[in-house]
Amino acid sequence: MSVQINNQVNTVTLSDTISTINTTDTVSVVQVSGGIGPQGPAGTGGAKGYYGSFHDETDQYVSAINTPTTIVLSHTDEANGTYIDAGSHIHFENAGTYDIQFSAQFLYAASESAELVADMWIRLNGVDVPESTGRVTLSVNNLYTIASWDYLVSVNAGDYVEFMWSTTNTNIVLTREEANATHPAVPSMAVSVIQVMYTQLGPTGSQGPTGPTGQTGSTGAQSTVTGPTGQTGATGSTGAQSTVTGPTGRTGATGASVTGSTGATGATGATGAQGNSITGATGATGQTGAQSTVTGPTGRTGPSVTGATGATGATGATGQTGAQGNTNPGGSLYLFANYV
Repeated sequence: MSVQINNQVNTVTLSDTISTINTTDTVSVVQVSGGIGPQGPAGTGGAKGYYGSFHDETDQYVSAINTPTTIVLSHTDEANGTYIDAGSHIHFENAGTYDIQFSAQFLYAASESAELVADMWIRLNGVDVPESTGRVTLSVNNLYTIASWDYLVSVNAGDYVEFMWSTTNTNIVLTREEANATHPAVPSMAVSVIQVMYTQLGPTGSQGPTGPTGQTGSTGAQSTVTGPTGQTGATGSTGAQSTVTGPTGRTGATGASVTGSTGATGATGATGAQGNSITGATGATGQTGAQSTVTGPTGRTGPSVTGATGATGATGATGQTGAQGNTNPGGSLYLFANYV
């Protein structure tokens, strides 16, 4: 096999691997040719032509002297493309030229001397064939006579031929003789039809092997003309719903941020009426609460200055607790304490 790569021909076998082809290379198969196969067997002989063989097994008579009478053929021995119809018509299924031979056995079935003549001829499609008559003369001294000759006739498919005879004496008979211990039976009339083979075509022989393919010509220049677009085909049926989720597409670009303009400030509502200001009377100071058990946070240590220790004064008497003052709702609460 030859492979052309970039207009360079390379010879390779079918098992070779071409591994040096680039994506821009142009590759084409130039020639593929196999070996010549073995010669086939000899064909059969020529075509088998059409034929027929027919005879009759009865004695045949004429009804009156010099009267054309059909010769009967009642039996078919072999036939291919021919057949007997209406008791005497030899039909041809295929056109061609045929050789028609016959053999007729005559008997003079009387003893007196007379004119003893029998005539025979053929008809094609019911019409006498010109120049086809043959004459047989019998005598009282020669009771049996065999008449035999042949005709060459060209026919069309569907044509028919028949044999005719007439006599000058009604005692002349186409006679049949039965078989005996010495010989087979003698037919009164026997006919054979054989196609002339030069008019018969033989069967067509088998096709010969295909010759090797010639080299492929170089590729023509790229066409610059775009061909017409073909018609759009019919839309196919919708496929079954896929159960596989496809990949998520890329996120589109974020749109520009546009801040709308600030709307106008609404009108200020009217100021509500001022409420009455009532200060309640200050209540009396309550008793000092019990000493706290929670030690407050220790303050920062001041500077270490030790002053002189003064004398301890006497403890004064505790004064009476004043009465509880009225509570004024919404008023302020003031605590007063007495310090000794």
